[in-house]
Amino acid sequence: MHVRKANLDEASTIAWVGTQAFQKDPSYGHFYPWKDYFPEDFFMHLRRKYQRLMATPGCCIIALVLDKEDEQPNKTRPPTAPAPSLDLPHSRGLGAPTNSEMRVVRHMLDLAEATEPPNRAASQEALDDFWRQELIGHNSTEFTDKIDFYTLAMLPEYQRKGCAGHLFAWLFEASARDNVPVFGDASAKAIRIYCAVGAVIIGKIMQEETTYERTLGNRVLPSIKVPRLETPVIRWDRPEQVSETLAVYLRSAQQEKAKL
Repeated sequence: MHVRKANLDEASTIAWVGTQAFQKDPSYGHFYPWKDYFPEDFFMHLRRKYQRLMATPGCCIIALVLDKEDEQPNKTRPPTAPAPSLDLPHSRGLGAPTNSEMRVVRHMLDLAEATEPPNRAASQEALDDFWRQELIGHNSTEFTDKIDFYTLAMLPEYQRKGCAGHLFAWLFEASARDNVPVFGDASAKAIRIYCAVGAVIIGKIMQEETTYERTLGNRVLPSIKVPRLETPVIRWDRPEQVSETLAVYLRSAQQEKAKL
């Protein structure tokens, strides 16, 4: 397997990976309380978010791509993107977000979002509050520049097999090259892995126990109760030290994979 920057026209596949990876994630229970009732809205919200990210200067999505010789689990493959879809220009690689084509993409996304009905699966209030708290955590430390590590999405059949190490390697190489820290957050399942590769907890995001209620026209949706969560805000420093830790982690992951 190898890593590369994802293209804009791969947003549907990446969003599908997100729906599989985050289906049972507790934080996504807050972000998308009705994702089980409206899975197509969950998918569309992720796809739109990833499209906008890839069309924004300075942002990218790194994909871990299987090679022909890699194990191919017999799992359900991504479905065709559901309607409505947005016909976007093809992304042409590194640097594309700064050109006129990507400015058109961002304008098209703005127009599409302005005319779309509210997403039935999402709680925009929960999403906004989460990122507001995350930025407060970042600003509690000193930095002149940084890399924001938004999330890591891995298909369930590839989790706990050391695959994430390839993505960490790309991330820390970029951090070392630019000599800047990396900021992010971690789920309860991911924090052990992140700390194993040098992450330091610098704060917490509090998501209170909440009962979500929603009415769509004459339809009253079932109330959704989600538990209180504390999500660590993390920071990686000293990329050269992290790279050494990553090498140890990758060796350990390969040993664990060999036992499966």
